[in-house]
Amino acid sequence: MREGEVALKAFEFANTLLPMTGLSVFAAATLKTKEKERFASTYLPWALRNGLRAKEVINVYWEEELERDVEDLRRELGVEPPPDLRAIRKAEREERRRAKIASASAPP
Repeated sequence: MREGEVALKAFEFANTLLPMTGLSVFAAATLKTKEKERFASTYLPWALRNGLRAKEVINVYWEEELERDVEDLRRELGVEPPPDLRAIRKAEREERRRAKIASASAPP
């Protein structure tokens, strides 16, 4: 789930404008083709949208927030839940399976 990690850096950059987090987004160039596609179509838009509209996360004392319900914290900071990679991968597997079955049953 490297695309999720790079998306986190994109979120941080959009939220904090710290140059190092922006440079970290270039790690997307090292992703596999499918990961790059997911990053560009799903994770990057989420990261930029949420990073720009969320409260500044650089000032959050995270150690004090560890016991908090994540939904409450997201609501307070203005961050929507990230896309569920498990659901995305499951849908991709199902699509590949359907395509395989369709190609196997197609007349030669």
